[in-house]
Amino acid sequence: MFKIREVGVDPTLMKYIVRLGDEAIIDAETIRDIVAAVVGPEYYDCEDELDDWNMRLRAGRNLSMQMLQFDKEVIVIADGKQIQDNYGTDLKDPDYAMEHDPDHVLDITSDESFINTLQEIGLIQLDER
Repeated sequence: MFKIREVGVDPTLMKYIVRLGDEAIIDAETIRDIVAAVVGPEYYDCEDELDDWNMRLRAGRNLSMQMLQFDKEVIVIADGKQIQDNYGTDLKDPDYAMEHDPDHVLDITSDESFINTLQEIGLIQLDER
């Protein structure tokens, strides 16, 4: 379980220190705890890997939209393929044509790839004790 750093709590009991943007410093025991800090505590309620993947997808799309306010284009990928936003549209539709390469790629394939690409984008800072 992750904990927002509080005065009087011994942070040395946790394996990871995570800074979520400028908002909070989180102490986490596992990679799953780090993902839950980004995605939301409901991530702990996921029953299988498919549920996990869908939660990372939702969070990835939200983060992608948030990055637009900083004029940064982030695409969400899984297993090396871009996740499309509208499954009813043909992939050859001009709406999916990119005018330029994206600024960043967010990989939701696994907890580890999700965290690694969040670090590369600069959305989180992760240190291990």
